[in-house]
Amino acid sequence: MDYFSPEELKNIFENKVRLSLTRGIDGLSAKRFFELHPDYAENISKKIHNGTYKFSPYLEKLILKGKDKKPRVISIPCIRDSIVLNSLLNYIKNSYSVLLPPKMPNSLIFKIKKSLQKLPENQHFFIRLDFKNYYPSINHANLIEKLCFIDDENILNIIRHAISNITVPFDSYFDLRPESNTIGLPQGLPISNILSEIYLLNFDENISSKVKHYCRYVDDILIITDNKEKTLDIVNSNVKTEFLTLNDEKTESNSTEETVNFLGYKINSKCISVKDKNTEIFIKKLQKIFSEYRLNTSRKNIIATDVLIEDLNMRTAGAYSNNKRYGWIIYYSMIDDITKLYEIDSIIKRNLKRYKLLHISPKIKSIVRAYFHIRGKQWASYAHNFDVVTIPEMIKALKIRGLFDENEKAKGTTILLRYQKYVKSQLDSIDKDWGNGYK
Repeated sequence: MDYFSPEELKNIFENKVRLSLTRGIDGLSAKRFFELHPDYAENISKKIHNGTYKFSPYLEKLILKGKDKKPRVISIPCIRDSIVLNSLLNYIKNSYSVLLPPKMPNSLIFKIKKSLQKLPENQHFFIRLDFKNYYPSINHANLIEKLCFIDDENILNIIRHAISNITVPFDSYFDLRPESNTIGLPQGLPISNILSEIYLLNFDENISSKVKHYCRYVDDILIITDNKEKTLDIVNSNVKTEFLTLNDEKTESNSTEETVNFLGYKINSKCISVKDKNTEIFIKKLQKIFSEYRLNTSRKNIIATDVLIEDLNMRTAGAYSNNKRYGWIIYYSMIDDITKLYEIDSIIKRNLKRYKLLHISPKIKSIVRAYFHIRGKQWASYAHNFDVVTIPEMIKALKIRGLFDENEKAKGTTILLRYQKYVKSQLDSIDKDWGNGYK
């Protein structure tokens, strides 16, 4: 299969890039890019195959991490480069499909849970580790050596150019810049995550074969072992081999009877629950929905009560789109202690009373019930489903948020595109309910 044929590139644009709201260093939206470059697919395909394709500098976006901490640098490609990088992602996925099965945090917690249940009577320990500046420390030469399942030199060159390409602020686009980087993997690119996983494949294998349980998600590691000194020696030896360093401040080792925080969960041999801080953040987001309701009541083009119901239900019950599950309760579906879930339902009821909305309480979905639906594998019927909708239903969903005018005459394709953008923005906001600060 040719992942860089004009047909495949067009498919990537339509299904992956067209709905993107981000703009790269050239400032072009997906719509404007298509208007200016109707023959983009043929031109990109030709340059990829003859080895002349060049990336534009990535646009720098800074994500604040807190007081006295350096911001995280996110690299945003322009629309043209985004098409290429998404096609490259599909190529790499196909090459490494056997070695890199999907890795979801809650599935990792499930495996930890099973390992704890099977531990023998003798004492065992948790070792929690964290790589220091993982993405900025990835050695390019070492990474390229690990891409042994890719034998196409042209593809390897594209990867080299993609990871060594510079990231610059918008206002320095025309300034003098270094030509490339030799260390560090740009964060935010479609290929960033999969390359970071490939980089640690050997590391994962070397450690997991010598301990009771090994789990890694990006740069966070949790190990269960009966000999913590020996295990730490093995880990440190392998870390040096990969040109990485551990964050000593975040290294923990304690008995499995004590609690360790990992991926937003509190874990010990007896119970698994949600980290307190993460519950507090989620509750604040629910309360923000009520605050926004008060503002929306003064806006004529928004049906405030319907927006409130939909926003609450998407948070408490989660959402479903394109065979993917979204939501805080999905992420924390592996917990044993559900007292926090009852607390969340109670807080919602108190806010309904406070805002004189008790009459809509039957329409608000329970996070406790969502949890049991997930465990009983009946969640899909309870969650908010974005997929099974007709054009009139799309119009209704857009209307309640003021995204469609009553007198507007729009074609089906226009409505569909607008609805897809609305769905993407909603799913992005739900995803952030658990994606921020999970550590």
